[in-house]
Amino acid sequence: MFVGVALALAMATWPSLAQEGGAESPSVQLEFPDASTTLADLDSVREWANSSLHRKLELEPTDRLDVSGEPRSVGTTRIYTIRQTVGDLPVVERESQLVVSSDHKPSHLLGQHEPFPDPPSAEPSLDSAQALTSVGGSRDSLSSSRLVFLPVGGELRQTYELEGGFESSQSPLERVFVDAHNGDVLKRLPLIHPAMDRRVYDFPPGCEAAGIRSTATGVVSAILIQRALIMSLAKNETSSAAVRAPIEEMFPILGRLYDFFQATLQLDSYDDNGAPLQVLMGVRFGENSQFPQCVGRVFNGFWNDFFKLAVFTDEIVPFPEMIGHEFGHAMIDSGSMLIYEGESGALNESISDAIGIAFRAWKSNRGQFVESQETEFWRLGSPSGPVRDMQNPRRIDNLPNITVTTCTLATTQEAFTSIHQS
Repeated sequence: MFVGVALALAMATWPSLAQEGGAESPSVQLEFPDASTTLADLDSVREWANSSLHRKLELEPTDRLDVSGEPRSVGTTRIYTIRQTVGDLPVVERESQLVVSSDHKPSHLLGQHEPFPDPPSAEPSLDSAQALTSVGGSRDSLSSSRLVFLPVGGELRQTYELEGGFESSQSPLERVFVDAHNGDVLKRLPLIHPAMDRRVYDFPPGCEAAGIRSTATGVVSAILIQRALIMSLAKNETSSAAVRAPIEEMFPILGRLYDFFQATLQLDSYDDNGAPLQVLMGVRFGENSQFPQCVGRVFNGFWNDFFKLAVFTDEIVPFPEMIGHEFGHAMIDSGSMLIYEGESGALNESISDAIGIAFRAWKSNRGQFVESQETEFWRLGSPSGPVRDMQNPRRIDNLPNITVTTCTLATTQEAFTSIHQS
């Protein structure tokens, strides 16, 4: 992470957005600036969700909102997961995150909800064994099964959600939705991803849509990040060329980064579990703001473990070592989880430096490590000059707060592997 990452990291975990969308879109983005209700405990949140929030979302009487039991804490705020149900059955992909402020007031809601005026009968025509037969499965191949409602074309279909390995599957492990009345297979989702999964999102469209041309607050900045994740996927494995060149240029770098983890560390992505490599491009930073902005010229970036997302200015593209550095943080957060403060944080930063410089060396030498005595070979760069020097760390006055010794590429693989497994 670069300058001011700790504050940006905390800010970017806030699921907060402004009202958007409409009756045709299940996306829900609400603010509650004048809320007078006090949500001091789980019972009060549940009561509020199924009264005030239920009315605000214009849900039907048959729709209910279930609130998760244990909220997550981000600073002094609490974040509850709210899932929509009809009767006693959950509605797939219709849930949201509620932020409750330090003074126990509802602050923001982000997610997907919609009313379903004519829900089908809660009594299935088929049992789970019959649904399993329709996908060529057996009890031995089934890992889980439950009844759910699946939105299809604005309507609810009662389905069995089955997970396991099935004869008709294209993946060794799959989640399949089977209509509980006629046995039709409505949706299939592979649960094992052997191929690369790269996703590049674009930040500027949200700035343009909101008309923001000045420094934004942390809350607005978080709003824009989440807008981009919902609405601005600019490039993935199946899309055509991206509109903006930096996004198109980032994509093959992510491919080489995936290869780097596989070839040098025998890891399937940074978490050894095929996690998608997600990047948000086009973010700006100002001289006096550590939050991602729509305006500014400061070179910066950070890794956010909450969203599993690397956030970059466009100027990052010529510096693959900085891209590798941020995904080094991703690897650490998925493995040894060194806390980002004090000496633990300094180790986190230093190891990420080593990963970043190793990635650049490996990439520039066509997938091989080659020793070099050239000073520039060991430096993490930026548009204004080197940020750190891995050949002689004290040559640049920007060290993590811990004694650092010179390292060589010959020792990186062993060190990285031990850190990831510790």
